[in-house]
Amino acid sequence: MRSTIHMNLLDHSELKGSNPVRFRVLAPVLSFIVLTVLLVMVADANSKAKLQLKTQADIQEKADRLQGRKKFEELTARKKAADSSLNQLDAYMGSRLMFGKSLKSLQSVVPKTVQFTSMEITKPVRPVEKKPPAGAARGSRAKAGEPAKSAVTPKVKIAEKVGMLIGGFADSNHSVESLQRSLQSGAFSNVVVKAEMPDRSFRLATGRDGVLNGDMKFVFELKCECRERVFE
Repeated sequence: MRSTIHMNLLDHSELKGSNPVRFRVLAPVLSFIVLTVLLVMVADANSKAKLQLKTQADIQEKADRLQGRKKFEELTARKKAADSSLNQLDAYMGSRLMFGKSLKSLQSVVPKTVQFTSMEITKPVRPVEKKPPAGAARGSRAKAGEPAKSAVTPKVKIAEKVGMLIGGFADSNHSVESLQRSLQSGAFSNVVVKAEMPDRSFRLATGRDGVLNGDMKFVFELKCECRERVFE
């Protein structure tokens, strides 16, 4: 009976694997591929980071411009409000009626036979502005073929009427007339335009009037028209 005997005479280090590529050849290739992939990923992440930083810088720059514009608009609005307040104050300063000097000299012109019981500066009254007729606006338009004229807005002047009322006792009509003449001259000429006694404002005093002196038997009232307060 015949039998087959197989004998392996190769050393273990001389054995060849069944894989077509050896590990010692594949390892460097795999390492190079992994390194390349990592470098590509790092480069892509770096590029995305730079793009994001640039986008963030652009957004911040736009925000700074908008913030600067907002601050400029706020400062401009505050300047306009301050200019408006200053113009208004200038208008009020220019429209003041200085009663101080006149009232200070009032004592020297009041006859001894006149006794004041009241003095009032009336509240300023502003006249109602009259609107131009409807035809005036249409008539102001330039006719066809005529050159248009430049529209110039005229300065608006607003005048307020101010008055002063003086009431008291007197011994006679002559004393009141003397006071009336004094109020329209001298130190009062810069304030008072006209002083007059309204109808029935000079009459005999009664018990309800509270007579202060037996010689002053009459009650009077003087109505003074003062200069207008003009605002431009």
